[in-house]
Amino acid sequence: MYLNTIMRLFGFNISWVKPEIDKDPDPRTTQGAFEWPWGNLNAPYQSMNGAGMFVSQETALSVPAIWSAVNVVANTLAALPFDLYDKTDAGAELAINHPLYYLTKTEPDDYVTGFEFRRNLFVDACFGNAYARIYRNGIGRPYKFEYIPRRRVMPYKDSQGKPFYFVTMRDGSVDTLQPYEILHIKGISLDGFIGEDITVRHSTSISTSIAADKYGNYFFGNGANPSGVIGYPGVLSAAQRSILEDNFNRRNAGVQNVGKNLVIDGGMTYTKIGQTPEEAMLNETRNFQVNESARIFGVPAHLLQQLDRATFNNIETMNIQFVVLCLKPWAVQFEQEMFIKTLTKAEKVNSGFFYRLNLTGLLRGDTKARTEMYASGILNGWLTRNEARTMEDLNIIEGLDSPLMQANMSIIDESGNVKMPETPDNQNAQNQTQINATDAQQPQASK
Repeated sequence: MYLNTIMRLFGFNISWVKPEIDKDPDPRTTQGAFEWPWGNLNAPYQSMNGAGMFVSQETALSVPAIWSAVNVVANTLAALPFDLYDKTDAGAELAINHPLYYLTKTEPDDYVTGFEFRRNLFVDACFGNAYARIYRNGIGRPYKFEYIPRRRVMPYKDSQGKPFYFVTMRDGSVDTLQPYEILHIKGISLDGFIGEDITVRHSTSISTSIAADKYGNYFFGNGANPSGVIGYPGVLSAAQRSILEDNFNRRNAGVQNVGKNLVIDGGMTYTKIGQTPEEAMLNETRNFQVNESARIFGVPAHLLQQLDRATFNNIETMNIQFVVLCLKPWAVQFEQEMFIKTLTKAEKVNSGFFYRLNLTGLLRGDTKARTEMYASGILNGWLTRNEARTMEDLNIIEGLDSPLMQANMSIIDESGNVKMPETPDNQNAQNQTQINATDAQQPQASK
């Protein structure tokens, strides 16, 4: 208020008022008026399926393959150069004087780096939805971005289809935010508003991975050998049975008892009824779940350290496919979300500002392929030497901005003859040739 008054004293009519949100009815207080997509507002995002495992983001990340997939996607995207650019006649340049340049690139929040902020967002985005609150000053310009764990946000649409978000704060209070006050990065969505929760949509596959890990842990924890039945020719009392079971498990269960000899007497027998890991297909199941995790998150299996079918010939191609098919959609969505939510309407319509999460470095081939491409571009005139240096993150050198062309290159006409370039000297020579040809065709006067 005071800022607007001061600005008007100097002839500026600037005002920014946060629009009111229609809260009638409020789905948090109206009984039966609304059902949250994931249950209660404060309940964790989790589901239970036929494998008997609760699946949430936390339990899913306990699976090594899922941890590796999310880690490689989030870290790779967060480490890419993210900058605000301004279009120019020569292309684009960094908008280093824009107030959002440092904020979005280096320090979006107090004591939080740009890398950490983007990594947190993309970790949550891999599971369906990621959120960050936008704080604005008196004229509506963002001055802070706060990452919000997805479990604390509930998107909602009112009866008119207007979207807004309920955010549970650290003190337990709930704030209601409008779309321009929050960044929302989402995965595949069936309604165009909320991304599908991976832990719900793929709960069966994820729970199988969790169950396989627990099975292996219990198998080795119970002796690293198959379980069996102890037979006794007589009848044991309850106390005798309990003593026998406790003594047997104490002496033979656990990895520390592997290899110990078993002595039984009194006519007792031991019969194996368990399965080996091979019989239970434990190894095959865990290997298959690595491929399942790769499919869910769009990450090539070799990036999850599954190298069974990886070769030197196909790894480079799979890396490029990973960038184009997995990382690029996330990058484009993040760029557009930042463009829409952080820039003013005048900057979006009349100016040339845009964000770029630069994937160029990931799309480079090996050294030999890059060298051949640069040489071809420079020798054929479609790439300057400084442009090639820029692609390799090298400083430009004065005098290398002019395109080159091989001197012996000429244009061939339709008949296959060499067509001389239309320069003044060539044009004069061509005119003189035509004059000489015309003089040769005219009859000579007899003496």
